[in-house]
Amino acid sequence: MDNGLEKINLGYSTKNIPLPGKKDYLTCLTNKAEKFLKNIRWRTFFFLNPDASSRRKETYGFPTTKPPPQVPELKEFEDGMLNIIQNVEFRNVNKPFQKQLSKDIKNIKEDEHLFVPADKTTNFYKVKPEQYNKLLGNNITKDYRKAPASAEKRYTKVDKNIATKLELENRIDTTAKNEAFITLKDHKPNFNNNPKCRLINPSKPEIGKISKRILERINAKIISATNLNQWKNTDEVISWYANIKDKQSHSFIGFDVCEFYPSITEDLLSNALEFAAAYDHITDDETQIIFQTKKSLLYNNQTPWCKKSNSKFDVTMGSFDGAETLFAVTIATYRHQCRIISR
Repeated sequence: MDNGLEKINLGYSTKNIPLPGKKDYLTCLTNKAEKFLKNIRWRTFFFLNPDASSRRKETYGFPTTKPPPQVPELKEFEDGMLNIIQNVEFRNVNKPFQKQLSKDIKNIKEDEHLFVPADKTTNFYKVKPEQYNKLLGNNITKDYRKAPASAEKRYTKVDKNIATKLELENRIDTTAKNEAFITLKDHKPNFNNNPKCRLINPSKPEIGKISKRILERINAKIISATNLNQWKNTDEVISWYANIKDKQSHSFIGFDVCEFYPSITEDLLSNALEFAAAYDHITDDETQIIFQTKKSLLYNNQTPWCKKSNSKFDVTMGSFDGAETLFAVTIATYRHQCRIISR
């Protein structure tokens, strides 16, 4: 290819799971069983002690760090679970597809190239490390600049204050410094000569989980009051379309917003929340949490970067509340466009 990228199509979904080794399987099984029993203990404890559940606070899905109390009624069940793990038996499996998976994994590990996934197709591309770093660097410097040295500590301090105010400081971790990466937009025109990339920032503030819950509530109130549709899976779309009467008399209007997430500005989100306030009561604390989650940093080689346009505001793809933020902005924009069209 002209761009130096070699397209690879494995011919199967990368969601297929290769057979693990005995040690890896037992380690994973033990961890999953431990998590399962921990959840069962908590559920049973609150079921047997209903007065204790009445004292529980809103945790926004953050698990407690405290170990669950022992429940005598569960001892026989837990012993049975332990016995199952200790007596797991293994057998050799000779399947052509599993052999192919193992072979592909070995080839990938031994190859000096990086295997970069495509953005919206099942393709992968073999990329030399230096070429990948160049593509990544170009996509970072296009919209980002190096963040001030104090930014990281400043954002962490505000996050901690929010967690403390909600009495969740012992449940919420500090933001992990996960490295940014790219996927390749091979569905775009002229990709062979000018490859486009999608920049993914996996470093996301944990309080984004709180913002997600708040925005979910706000969006649900708007949907209920306006009778707008929000589809979260393919089946919901198919069901909606199947129930449309006289389909020949209807038309679709399509909007394709280029780089929608990066194009969301602080003013645009502020206007969206102002629109939403007509349908749901949004407190000052909730507004602060929503905007604080947008103060995220992008990391490359452990160096923090911030947006050029607004260093204190960035709606990133993959953030905990990114989809909910996008939907809130979309609703407000849609209603505004409808008013314009009706004129």
